[in-house]
Amino acid sequence: IHKAAGPDLVRACQDVPEVRPGVRCPIGEARITP
Repeated sequence: IHKAAGPDLVRACQDVPEVRPGVRCPIGEARITP
């Protein structure tokens, strides 16, 4: 997904805050990115 979407998606994912150390989106959950 990141390769196809490009660096903008990577940056958007990195902007999502961690809910636990090293975890931005736990299994079974979703996050909306631009």
